[in-house]
Amino acid sequence: MPGPCQPPYDAIARKWCALALRRRAHFVDLYRTGRWTRYYGKEQFFVQLRSAFVNADAWAALAGIELTDRELEAQMVP
Repeated sequence: MPGPCQPPYDAIARKWCALALRRRAHFVDLYRTGRWTRYYGKEQFFVQLRSAFVNADAWAALAGIELTDRELEAQMVP
């Protein structure tokens, strides 16, 4: 007997969540290294950074993934 059925869009939501988490990690890396100053003004960068965090949280919720504080801390610590 096959395993439990998953809704048809779960896999898609998990893929988008992974992409959003990679984008968030990229912006955190830009912030940590200071490279963001080459590509963004201060206000523009922080708008993009906030957007990356909001999107990652939204996709995690849609995918049913709970982001732990440890995962967030791991990205913020140099």
